Amino acid sequence: MAAPKVYPKKVNIIVDIESLDTAHNAAIIDIAAVALYEVEGLPRYFNVKVKPSQYLGHTAFTANNATRDFHEKQNPGYLQECEDQGLTIQEAALELFSFMQSYNDVFELHCWSQGKDFDFPILSNFMKVAELDVPWNYGKVHCLRDFVWMNPKCRIHPTPGSVKHKALDDAVFEARQLHEVLQSNSWYQRLMS
Repeated sequence: MAAPKVYPKKVNIIVDIESLDTAHNAAIIDIAAVALYEVEGLPRYFNVKVKPSQYLGHTAFTANNATRDFHEKQNPGYLQECEDQGLTIQEAALELFSFMQSYNDVFELHCWSQGKDFDFPILSNFMKVAELDVPWNYGKVHCLRDFVWMNPKCRIHPTPGSVKHKALDDAVFEARQLHEVLQSNSWYQRLMS
């Protein structure tokens, strides 16, 4: 008989977004989240695109041509991909809420992003407009960029073939960075379990 799996009390979710502006109320076109470790019965990866056309005439969100041009230059056809595969604002927000809440129901949820002062205010506005509560606690939102910077031995490079500035590829890379830092120091391992 196999021994039951034992999980830590805390779960780390890495979040990445792509938006059409850099303001706190930027229009989001791509959201991804990756759980640091696989948990039986829960999805490890989350990715949803939002139709850019959802934002036309919407006063709660901003978009600018420079950011649109940036995305088209980085990933030609990306905006059309988001339009073709994307959900409505409400549908995408509900999907994100459900993914995060599935972990929040079982664990103490900790969220990470490359710039917590960028991603989470934008996501908070997105959730507010969709009339949903944010499924994270602000005291448990962390900046991965600072964490990696404080650990210069952590030098992970993107996986060959991954595409920068696509939310899921970026979130997977960032999860690998967080994993490397946590594995490099037993103090971090105790802190995050």
